Amino acid sequence: HLNFTLRGFVAFMLGFLIGLYFLNYSFILAGTVALVLSKFMGSAIERNLGRAQGVVLGLVLPVIVVSHVSACSGWLDQITFLALVGTFEFVTLFIAFASGPRFAYIALLTSAFAAREFFSQCDHLHSDAITASMTYNVVSTTIEGIFIVLIVDLLLVNQH
Repeated sequence: HLNFTLRGFVAFMLGFLIGLYFLNYSFILAGTVALVLSKFMGSAIERNLGRAQGVVLGLVLPVIVVSHVSACSGWLDQITFLALVGTFEFVTLFIAFASGPRFAYIALLTSAFAAREFFSQCDHLHSDAITASMTYNVVSTTIEGIFIVLIVDLLLVNQH
């Protein structure tokens, strides 16, 4: 427990400080570290590739799903939007709880990151180019958070 606490503290503080001083007060790096940190130490590369898959799917699929529905315009679009979000979350959580541990972790991360991304789509002030740029920035910052966790895990691995 002490090793996990140390790894979590170091990784989270690195993500927080980098977001604060180098990414214009962004919380995304620290939030990603908090979501992907795990007590499990085995097979770090495979685990982090799964993390990357879940995060990228969770950030990109909502943009694709919502691109055809304007969630903010009328009540019918809002109902359609909520039905899409509910169906997407139901499917990802069903996969998480009905599959093995490898796909469950990817599905849980997809669900967690997609929930945030779905509701950030409702903004009339952004064009498609700005939305694509923002999604790219979030994906790249999230991948940086995964690399922070990987590096801290490898540096602070508990040697038995």
